[in-house]
Amino acid sequence: MVNYTAKYSKIESGYMGQLVEWPEVVTEGKDLEECRAMLRDALHEMVLAYQQLGKEIPLGNALIEQLPRGSKCQSNGVTWSAIWRRTVFISSEKERITQFTPTAQR
Repeated sequence: MVNYTAKYSKIESGYMGQLVEWPEVVTEGKDLEECRAMLRDALHEMVLAYQQLGKEIPLGNALIEQLPRGSKCQSNGVTWSAIWRRTVFISSEKERITQFTPTAQR
């Protein structure tokens, strides 16, 4: 079974849900419960549409990890501190996607 990662955002009219691995699968609901149900339905419909069109269905099973700000990691016995560079993408008037990219320093 393939699993997809859902991302939910609070919006003025309720909640917006979107699949991380398949961003075209997106919907809204008046509350989180309705949004989840609508997102499952949207996924089902997109799978059917892609199959009918002969398009490749995106892979799921993404690994999502939350990292603390200013985290340190160790590789080959060397401890590195991460300094984060912030990039903001504006995908619409109301949605801003912020990407943090670590730049390693000793």
